[in-house]
Amino acid sequence: SSLTHFTRLRLFNALLGWGECELPVEAILP
Repeated sequence: SSLTHFTRLRLFNALLGWGECELPVEAILP
């Protein structure tokens, strides 16, 4: 379970890093 959470966290961070210049953080975070 923790491994899945870690993988999702890494993927989420990767997506944020890739689309940081295009997608505002406010559009993703509540």
